Amino acid sequence: MINIFCESLGVTETSAYKLLKQKKTVCCFRSSNILATKEYTNLTSLQIIENLEYWASSFSDDTSNNLCALYDEQASLWGTLSPIKRDNPALIKDYFEGIFKYQNRYANVTGSSVRCFGDIAICNGTYTFSWFDNGIKVVTKARFSFVYIKKGARWFIIEHHSSAIPAT
Repeated sequence: MINIFCESLGVTETSAYKLLKQKKTVCCFRSSNILATKEYTNLTSLQIIENLEYWASSFSDDTSNNLCALYDEQASLWGTLSPIKRDNPALIKDYFEGIFKYQNRYANVTGSSVRCFGDIAICNGTYTFSWFDNGIKVVTKARFSFVYIKKGARWFIIEHHSSAIPAT
């Protein structure tokens, strides 16, 4: 049943099970042979988690194209490694191109929460980045906030703030 639910919503079973493990309920009903959700917030949360997981996996791609495609054309980014705000697609692409020159990049989301407000969703949490710079492994623990907007059937990032977590 959950795989049919996931296929009809365009999300993975992994994301659905993560929500269920977090004691989130995904209540379903059938209407005209279309499986849907009773609780919009849970469906939205599932889609945002899926988007976040895709963002993290795209961090390891060969190019920044998939990652940049997740950002709305009016998005702004305060990147962990950037002294300036990136508030147009060219500046956002430039930021990620600067990071994508490093080898063996990896982003691991270590915690997150989602709040939904109709066609706006906020996801914040922590992640760890790693890559190699001249043979030396660089690891950065950071906190993030993503604000998403729904356009049609897709969610796009309209605000992204990320900063390193200070050492204690």
